[in-house]
Amino acid sequence: MVRPSVAHVLVCISLLLACAVRAAPEQPVGKMPVVIAPGFLGWNQLPVFDRYLETIAAGLEADGRVVVVVQSPAIASSTVRARALATAVEQARQLAHAERVVILAHSQGGLDTRLALKDPGVRSHVGAVATLATPHQGTPVASWGQRFPSFVMDAVLMPVQWAWELAEPMDVSRRSLADSAGAFSSLSLGAEGVSLRQRRATLDANGIPASDDGVPFFSVAGFTGAFREGDHSCDGGRWSTPRVTDDVGPLMAFGPVVHQLEGWALANDGIVPAATARYGIFLGCVPADHVDWLGWHENLPGRPAPFDEVAFARVLVVGLEAAAVDGAGAMERYLPHLAALARAHPR
Repeated sequence: MVRPSVAHVLVCISLLLACAVRAAPEQPVGKMPVVIAPGFLGWNQLPVFDRYLETIAAGLEADGRVVVVVQSPAIASSTVRARALATAVEQARQLAHAERVVILAHSQGGLDTRLALKDPGVRSHVGAVATLATPHQGTPVASWGQRFPSFVMDAVLMPVQWAWELAEPMDVSRRSLADSAGAFSSLSLGAEGVSLRQRRATLDANGIPASDDGVPFFSVAGFTGAFREGDHSCDGGRWSTPRVTDDVGPLMAFGPVVHQLEGWALANDGIVPAATARYGIFLGCVPADHVDWLGWHENLPGRPAPFDEVAFARVLVVGLEAAAVDGAGAMERYLPHLAALARAHPR
């Protein structure tokens, strides 16, 4: 019998190792997970309403993404809600085994995000952010709400918060009393927001606050009805004012009335003026009211909704991921598609 030499043994071992290396499957590069930050009165998941931004969340999951909806108090200041967002960022990272996430924030969720990003520990794990109809400079609806005593507003809103927290269900340690004063303080018009009303004819890119957190930050505004003469609320965006308009839904019917009572005649989505929803890189306006983002379209007979929030969000998130990797300029590649979905022309 021929005994193998040491050299033969080493050669065989090398060949076996080489085969094993070649046979090992490549580790797939996962898509960045998405954290969805709900707005005022928002929820994580409810039996009737399902998840917040459910249609968008389902569309993103169909693309193979992990989606986590923030579970935050429905009625609280953005300072309180920002802590819940930080928890969701970590949860999404663990579920997707990812280093960073992208954030899609609706309404007050955008203000929560801005505060959360002040924490370096959170900021280092966020690749990019897009806010949808966030009142960055405030909303007249919140300013109007501040006219009522906080104990009255809390008494009205407390049952809603309790119902949400019991139905989700939320851990007892995370439940809280409704804090309408804190919420309205975060959402009301400050000096900058009030000044927008005076500068309606000169709104442009120079009037959009820049993000200073180092994270690529984009914003989108919504509007309903036709623009009045001299209203430039959508100027300064990366696409033109949409060619079509959206009808305000029944749930938002009170909003335009409140805007008028507060002396605001600028375009709005029923809750947030388009002029105050601009922050960071303002992409532009879309023909949608405030709850169309949730998939709650009115769909009047013979007039389907002019805006597809799911298709728009899917492209937007791909752009956010590109911006997270290659910088904010990478979003430019997706602007023609986003503009088309917004029923507008890219600039």
